[in-house]
Amino acid sequence: MSTTIFNTQALHGLTDEHVEALGLSIASVRCTHNTKIAFLRMREAALKDNIELDVVSGFRDFSRQNLIYSGKLLGKRVVLDKNENPIKDFLSSLSDLEKVKTVLYFSAVPGFSRHHYGTDLDVFAPNLLAPNEEIDLTNKVYGSGSQAKLSAWLDGNMQKFGFLDLLKKMVL
Repeated sequence: MSTTIFNTQALHGLTDEHVEALGLSIASVRCTHNTKIAFLRMREAALKDNIELDVVSGFRDFSRQNLIYSGKLLGKRVVLDKNENPIKDFLSSLSDLEKVKTVLYFSAVPGFSRHHYGTDLDVFAPNLLAPNEEIDLTNKVYGSGSQAKLSAWLDGNMQKFGFLDLLKKMVL
């Protein structure tokens, strides 16, 4: 497998020249070519075990990461504690430093997200979702929830395809 060389612009999400469309159900998901090839091979293997592997998110540019990160700091998006429970009264219950530390637990500062590289994919198995269940990428659903079968499969297989487990995000 060849190695993707990143320039400073790519590392900080300021260009998308290093990514291409993954071509799955969510048309806007993009990643590096090597990540695409490895993921499609892994997806094919998962199908043999009745797991329909799909991707929620891949490459994110600086602006998109900024919307996510800033939205959480400003209380416009749900913020989870370390146990993955929503924090009620996030804006008034924590100091500014505590807010930043809490948001950083799940969301990288714009310019420092692995999603900028185009090698980080957030995955799920739509065929394992319960009826009317929305996609949830917390460890709760991977541990004992609807995605537990996917989690176990990834634990035993993702390294065969060049991926590492980083909170069930796939990085090539």
